[in-house]
Amino acid sequence: IREGYRVNSAVSACVTTLAFSFPEPPLLAGYDEDGRFVPDYKHPIMKLIKHPNPDMGEAELMQFVITYTPTGGNCYFWKQRASSGKVVALWPFSDKQMMPVPGHDTSEGFVSHYEYDAGDGRKINVRKEDVIQWKWMIDPLQPWKGIGAIELCAREVDKDTETSSYIFSLLKNNAVPPVVITLEEGDDSSQEEIDMLGLKWIQKHSRGQPAFISSGMKVEQMGFDLNKLAADTLGDIPESRIAANFRVPPSVAGLNVGIKRSDYGDTAARRAFTETTLMPLWRSLASELLNGLKDEFAGTPDNFTLQFDLRRVG
Repeated sequence: IREGYRVNSAVSACVTTLAFSFPEPPLLAGYDEDGRFVPDYKHPIMKLIKHPNPDMGEAELMQFVITYTPTGGNCYFWKQRASSGKVVALWPFSDKQMMPVPGHDTSEGFVSHYEYDAGDGRKINVRKEDVIQWKWMIDPLQPWKGIGAIELCAREVDKDTETSSYIFSLLKNNAVPPVVITLEEGDDSSQEEIDMLGLKWIQKHSRGQPAFISSGMKVEQMGFDLNKLAADTLGDIPESRIAANFRVPPSVAGLNVGIKRSDYGDTAARRAFTETTLMPLWRSLASELLNGLKDEFAGTPDNFTLQFDLRRVG
């Protein structure tokens, strides 16, 4: 989060694109009848979906989910229960707050329980039955834990960040004066007078500080300029790989590498983003929520299911 999401603009562009797009379709409870989804708007689980907790509605919950998951790799829904044991709220937590503890055998499954970091040095054990875990991608080395897009393209994130930092430093510390003014032979202006001329130039032309040299002096450029660095293309490869790991077309995220190759309103790219990224994510999340909630509501028939209403996707 500190070195990617909050520092690298390509990463944050991909995350915000997901966060603004993912909450669009509402999640519905219903029944699978001969391959056809029949919504049940009055099912008690709908109240939990529409008002997951006192601090957020369904859309904001989905924004938390789709921000936590691709950045850290996981989102954990904690089931808050009433004294009767009934689930009354769902709270989203990130990898900073929740950690899965791997199980020892098939009776425990991939996860034995979870540890919650209270932020004051305490680690609180949380029952597996009280948490729904949703992963961005499976980590083959740790199948009980997901892996996020930032970790999968960490080198590209670092390259892109370093490129931006280098260009910024070049502009800040090694900038070339916009104009060079050669003084006439015999002009013995003092440094104070030259500084005053420079200030007057800036006030009149709103440009950078000009350079003043004496007659006969020669001006040569030192170091690189942005054209020689090909700064416009330095970030293209990292940008494209970052976007690929977030499954967001560069043109949809507004990244430079995408805008150069297509129109900003690229309909084909937006459609591909919906069909190949958002739809699989919606199905995956609905499946995990169903698996974690179906046993919480007594009398739920076998054909009960959760599904995002794709008719509402513009």
